[in-house]
Amino acid sequence: MSYSLARIFSYLLNPFLMPSYALLLIFSSNTYIGFGVTSKAKQLVFLLVFVNTFLIPTILSFFLIRRKLVSDMEMSSNLERRLPLLITTLFYVFTYYLLLKVRLSPIIYVVMMAATISIIIAMMVNFKWKISLHMIGIGGLIGALIGISLRQHVDFRGLIILLILLAGILGSSRLKLNSHTPAQVYVGFFVGVFCELTFLLGL
Repeated sequence: MSYSLARIFSYLLNPFLMPSYALLLIFSSNTYIGFGVTSKAKQLVFLLVFVNTFLIPTILSFFLIRRKLVSDMEMSSNLERRLPLLITTLFYVFTYYLLLKVRLSPIIYVVMMAATISIIIAMMVNFKWKISLHMIGIGGLIGALIGISLRQHVDFRGLIILLILLAGILGSSRLKLNSHTPAQVYVGFFVGVFCELTFLLGL
């Protein structure tokens, strides 16, 4: 894999886009979760999640770069990641709180809560070790789909297989960019899958 291709996959599979991707897949699924919400409500919920979990943290990251508090979007050191992770965690918690004000399927709340817990774990681990946020993100998306499949008896097998292949490509991309060690990639993926599955199956 080329360096440029590795960067493209890292951008497209940005960890903070995963909650938005999860909502798109859930809302378009052939389950009561997708049918039980009006189109307008879906749009508002998606916009809320996209803005709070991706757009605002990304804009604030660029601001931190301009202020020279972090060197670039990769945030290669643990120290550089602390403030952006704290900000992102606060926005995830805020998003979860706002979602509770909307009448949605409990599964939506649980998926977002598990994603928030994953980010909190990443923030805590980051004080000692640089866990892969990208792999937490895609692992969480895969874990959410597996959990929903098991609870709602929805056939997501094709999509899950595709995402597992993408997770392998993403992990290779992070290694190609020298952003992580293999252990950081594997542990990140496990944390993402574990959090979503644990909360969804315990629902």
